[in-house]
Amino acid sequence: MEHDEPMPIGPRAQVRWNVSYASELCRRAVDRLYAGAGAGAAHDGNVLQSVFRDVNTATHHALLDFDTNIEIQGKHLLGVQLDEAVV
Repeated sequence: MEHDEPMPIGPRAQVRWNVSYASELCRRAVDRLYAGAGAGAAHDGNVLQSVFRDVNTATHHALLDFDTNIEIQGKHLLGVQLDEAVV
C-alpha cells in the first residue's frame, strides 16, 4: 500500500494494542487447552505441546508484549506525548 506520510501515532498505538490483545487471547486459550489435556500433553510427540510452546514463545516477542502495548495505548488515550520511535 502506498502512503505519502507515516501512519500517525494514534492509529499505530491502536493497531499494536489490537495485535497484542488478540495474541494474548490466543495464548490464554491454548493455555486452557493444554491444562485440560492432562499430563500426556507434555510429551514431545503431542501436537498440543508444540502448539503450546510456539504460541507462548510468540507472545514473548517485543512487538506483541501485552503489558508494553497496553501502556502505549493507555498513554495515547490519556493524551500523553509518545515518542514516535517507540510506537
